[in-house]
Amino acid sequence: MRSLDTVDARVGHLCREGDRHVARGEDAAALACLVEAWELLPEPREECPATADVFRGFTRVLRGRSGLEALLARRARFRAVLDSLGLGGEPEA
Repeated sequence: MRSLDTVDARVGHLCREGDRHVARGEDAAALACLVEAWELLPEPREECPATADVFRGFTRVLRGRSGLEALLARRARFRAVLDSLGLGGEPEA
């Protein structure tokens, strides 16, 4: 079992790496970092302080439509999260 400090440090690193990718226009790479960070967060995720950092990263990527499409193509399970934020786009067929 990982300590919360170790998880927070890794999540922080992945969020910063995601920011660097966003700055270079590398949405898919940024999303890969952020999804990895999301998956490291302990349940319940909404109670973990680092969750806000991950969502800020998703927001930066999702400002562009290509980022949203890349996320939905990569991880369909994020559709519910995006829908709850009003970012879900088209419903699944």
